[in-house]
Amino acid sequence: MGYYNAESLPHLKQQVDAGDFDAMLHVGDFAYDMDTDEGRIGDEFLRQMEQVAAYVPYMVTPGNHDAKYNFSHYKNRFTMPRSSDNMIYSWNIGRAHIISFSTEFYYFLQYGFTQIRSQYEWLERDLQEASKQENREQRPWIISLGHRPMYCSNTDQDDCTYVRDRVRKGLLGFYGLEELFHKYGVDLELWAHEHSYERLWPIYDRTVYNGSEEEPYVNPKVPVHVVTGASMGHQFFCSRVVQRNMMGLDRLCHGQLSDVLITATVG
Repeated sequence: MGYYNAESLPHLKQQVDAGDFDAMLHVGDFAYDMDTDEGRIGDEFLRQMEQVAAYVPYMVTPGNHDAKYNFSHYKNRFTMPRSSDNMIYSWNIGRAHIISFSTEFYYFLQYGFTQIRSQYEWLERDLQEASKQENREQRPWIISLGHRPMYCSNTDQDDCTYVRDRVRKGLLGFYGLEELFHKYGVDLELWAHEHSYERLWPIYDRTVYNGSEEEPYVNPKVPVHVVTGASMGHQFFCSRVVQRNMMGLDRLCHGQLSDVLITATVG
């Protein structure tokens, strides 16, 4: 979502006013970009967002378009719970435990490699706590938010189009997140970055594990991935035809995720 051509904003305001949302999850790339024109674009974008962020929690995750000056605009414009810089944190809402983390640590290595290890260790501690039986009984949903997806069907040569995606498999085989999230039973993984909407069948290690042939999303043993990176900041045009491929993937440019978020967070 961007400052220019913010077509989705009136719809979001209407749905917020109607009480349709418990929270809004913005999975990276703010204003396109917050640092533009010495930060004036970021200022105006956040003024626009006040009409929805004033009424429901507006929770954020860093994206690649937020990386300028070591993510300084992102770090200083928001205040997320139990976090000094908003790069990684978790919170509870209703029956869900939601974890926001930075996929960008795996790509902007000029800002340091140790942050990858520190984040991985933090994630494991948080997931260990969230997956304890007494906590899982209260909050059976564990949902992750990260900008760059582990899987996608696009042909743009982004990392998710390759077998050894960095976030999924790690760097040099270390600190990959797919195995970690599977180990602790993450239910739903929400991503952005790709300028399309894609919902996968339950998948792990590039293999589909549907709950059943008739009901693939009922009690699956592995996470479900949803990519919702339908950019409205710099408009892209593509077919609106929904496709299905071997990963059971629905595909739609500029799709809307509101139903999934409501189900996931209220559950």
